[in-house]
Amino acid sequence: EDPRKRAEKLRMAAKIVEAQAGDPAKLTRIYERLLELAPGEGDVLGRLDALYAQTGRFQDLEHLLVNALLRAPDGK
Repeated sequence: EDPRKRAEKLRMAAKIVEAQAGDPAKLTRIYERLLELAPGEGDVLGRLDALYAQTGRFQDLEHLLVNALLRAPDGK
């Protein structure tokens, strides 16, 4: 399947789960898959950042932020 189509389906799934006040663990899995498909997208990073903080996954949050900094065009 085309990665862009897969990413769009995952975004729709996330919206549905969020609208139903869904399970943070399920949302986290969706956003982690989205991040694999679109590693530089700020909205995905921001949402995953918030979910990791909300669920106490601080080691994963640190890893996410370090990787985002390393991917930044100017390292900032």
